[in-house]
Amino acid sequence: MKKILFLLGLISCSYVQAQNNGSDFGAAISDDELVNANFQDQLFVDSVEHLKINFANKAQLLQSGLFVGREVDSIVSYRSKYGYFYSVEEMQALDMISIDRLEKLKIVLSFEIPISMNQVVDFKKTSGSVIARISAPFSNSNGVEEWNYNGSKYREAIGLKLNVSEKVNFVLNAEKDAGEAFQFTKKVKGFDFISSHLTLKNIRSINKITFGDYQIQLGQGLVIWQGMSLGKTSDIVTIRKQEIGIKDYNGMSEFGFFRGVAIDYQIKKIKITNWISYKNQDATIYSDSLNGDYIQSIKTDGYHRTDLELEHKNSMKQMVVGSACSMLVRNTTIGLNSVFTSNSITIKPNIDYYNYYAFKGKNSFNQSISYSGTRSNFNYFGEIAIDENLSPALVNGIIASIEKNFSVSLLHRYYSKNYFSFHSNAFGENSKVSNENGFYIGGNYTYNKKIQLSAYYDLYKFPWLKYQINMPSYGQDYSLQFMYTPAKTSSISLRYHQTKNQKEVIESDVHTSDINESTTRSLRFQFRTEINRIQITGRYDLTFLNQQAKESGMLAYLDVQYKPMLKPYSFSMRASVYRTDSYSTRMYSYQSDLPGSYNLGAFFGNGEAIYLMVHYKPARNLHVWVRGSRALSYLQLADNKKVFPEYEVKMQVAYHF
Repeated sequence: MKKILFLLGLISCSYVQAQNNGSDFGAAISDDELVNANFQDQLFVDSVEHLKINFANKAQLLQSGLFVGREVDSIVSYRSKYGYFYSVEEMQALDMISIDRLEKLKIVLSFEIPISMNQVVDFKKTSGSVIARISAPFSNSNGVEEWNYNGSKYREAIGLKLNVSEKVNFVLNAEKDAGEAFQFTKKVKGFDFISSHLTLKNIRSINKITFGDYQIQLGQGLVIWQGMSLGKTSDIVTIRKQEIGIKDYNGMSEFGFFRGVAIDYQIKKIKITNWISYKNQDATIYSDSLNGDYIQSIKTDGYHRTDLELEHKNSMKQMVVGSACSMLVRNTTIGLNSVFTSNSITIKPNIDYYNYYAFKGKNSFNQSISYSGTRSNFNYFGEIAIDENLSPALVNGIIASIEKNFSVSLLHRYYSKNYFSFHSNAFGENSKVSNENGFYIGGNYTYNKKIQLSAYYDLYKFPWLKYQINMPSYGQDYSLQFMYTPAKTSSISLRYHQTKNQKEVIESDVHTSDINESTTRSLRFQFRTEINRIQITGRYDLTFLNQQAKESGMLAYLDVQYKPMLKPYSFSMRASVYRTDSYSTRMYSYQSDLPGSYNLGAFFGNGEAIYLMVHYKPARNLHVWVRGSRALSYLQLADNKKVFPEYEVKMQVAYHF
């Protein structure tokens, strides 16, 4: 069996090379820091694909980059005395880790309990869930509203999840967006989007094998990283990606995952991951006599509400074959990663100067060497990658616990202007991993367990042109945050953030453009407290933009959550108000939503919003969530103020068995 798996790994690696030679969640982290995190709505919140807090030893906890030395010692000591952690709430007993920090970490922690590798699958130990979700928007107070889409205004989703002995997992999700029709055609089978996977775990040498939809997360994201990813935040440890490998896909997005087979297995000290995917992609097909059929980009929004959008659905085929091998050498894990991508139609981007080095063709091939390790209180990590044209990209970083109360992080990145990967998602200012050089430094200092200072500075430049910037440019970004935590249930924070970069300014009178500096300064005050099971959070934001003209923005909200003990209900609500001069001074606000949904809206103009969400448990295994919201936006006219109301009601029902 081991020989067969080893040959499979070698065949996959050689196949990738041969093909190439033959062809071309929340509120704990600042809202504006979550904009590029790439959240995806899902019905089933999967918490077992991240750092397994009950599996990891001291070296692995340090190597994860999520904890510094003193925090690791407290985790190991607790487990030796009291056993496993069963929830993030249980980790609140650790004096070295504050509740605010645990709130940040809970989205990347797993509380899975170790089981035997050879444990027999017991179908009597079967559990599962059935979930249904619906959302209905309403707007336009005069009752007359145009709707030019094929389907209804409702967004609907259903899902089924089955677990057998923690070794077999099956998920089936189906979803339609607002405006999409429920129909049976060649391209649509009832619901517009259907996703499923079957996963088997811990079968002899096989750690995991997934059939269906999945994501791959390797290294530091230079070659491939699908799904959620944090970058610059007030917590310096988020600069390092925690490699997962194969991740079951539970999302509702129709882009950013693979469809096929993925396997993770162990041969002695070598861990091997292989995958193959063959998936349809949306795109607009163009044609001319010189190039034949081609596309300018892959369509990623997943909307199929009109006949034209349906025409673009599944118009391109994409095959991806990949392999990764990793091995622990002393205190360092070294990995080799390869990904080959082949599209059925040529990609030819717009003819613009900034696209001079952009990818053109059908096939791409990427390889990288990644590493991560620990030495004393130092955690080092990085990745070095090349594409089929030998264009390089590299990122290297270190997180160090200098003293008991002081930690620092450093990261350098160099992404050449012509490096390209279809699936990359690494630390940086750009949305693409190319045309960027930068250096980041951050630090955390804790005094008396109650006062914490966090700061970072990031300096970057773009050697080639960018969209709407017709020359090489640069920028800098820094943040300073003070947090006071008098008790585990209360905190006060003050943050100053400044971004300075270059923007193109078009002179309409002379039809020319120039590059000017743009500076954005923001100040945030936030508090959190809990009184008799009622948690209250308040925030006040100010933003000032100095570009051609000075602009400003303001956002304030009050959030209340009530979770009574031994009661079958709980609720949360928020009231907010915002005032901004334009979209350039927009404000971000992360809001509580249905489980698995992420609501991070950009507010601009003048308006106010309120929502109320109720969770009720009418029976032992039955959960019901209802969320209602109202948003009012104002337009000031010459003689009066016009109000534009929008309403939305969401409901989710889950039955666990």
